[in-house]
Amino acid sequence: MAFYDDQKAYEAAAKRIDDNTELEQYRDLITYDWGDMEAHWRWVASAPIAEIIEWAQGIREDEEAQKREEAAN
Repeated sequence: MAFYDDQKAYEAAAKRIDDNTELEQYRDLITYDWGDMEAHWRWVASAPIAEIIEWAQGIREDEEAQKREEAAN
């Protein structure tokens, strides 16, 4: 799948999120501004769903660990 600009990459990624209920619960993470957004959108549009979910779950786990650590201090 070739993308020629940020907008096309974004549209393909957004459609993939909209069309896949497994990704919907991670929309906030997937659409967060991670920096190199064109590369991120291309990855979201083309990576295996399981890879995207594993990535998002890892972030959620890190967030929870940070909350636990902050609560302990």
